Amino acid sequence: MSFFLSKIFLINTALADGTSSSITISNPLGSISTIPGLINKIIDFLATLGIPVVTLLVIYGGWQILIAGGNETNFTKGKNTITYAALGYGIVLIAKGVSGLVEYMLTGSTTQATIDVGGIISRSANWLLGLMLALSVIMAIYAAFLFLTKSGDSKETERAKKILFYTAIALAIGLGAQTVSSLVQFFVNNSS
Repeated sequence: MSFFLSKIFLINTALADGTSSSITISNPLGSISTIPGLINKIIDFLATLGIPVVTLLVIYGGWQILIAGGNETNFTKGKNTITYAALGYGIVLIAKGVSGLVEYMLTGSTTQATIDVGGIISRSANWLLGLMLALSVIMAIYAAFLFLTKSGDSKETERAKKILFYTAIALAIGLGAQTVSSLVQFFVNNSS
């Protein structure tokens, strides 16, 4: 304790002897010095952070659909998870575009960096498609197991049919993501 007190007093005596000390605090935001620049930095952070978050939420929604096992409530939860994740990220991307537009209208230029949207969509869609295919195979095997072991029970047979139906829907979601990704890349790359 005396060590810390002596350091405090030495600092005070050093400042009291007439020498000046300059303390500089660097800008924690880096080169950002305007409100539009700060808003763009925040929106860029949210857009970058949103990519893995949306990916995880879509995976979670697909998982809910795949393991619904004939339960309509769980299927609806999975569908809503995917829908709200896409809507939330869409709002962030729209905000990014609007902030760039407002900045351009006010200053005549924009500080926003370009994002490789096609590459991001392609990587995300490929990753999700692979995961959906793996989960779909597992659920199809589970449904086949139910068909084979519970073939006399009409309730379990209906459950197995629903599992296969939900598996087909999950596959359609995965393949649809791949198709949309390819179409977006085609139109983005051929728009100029």
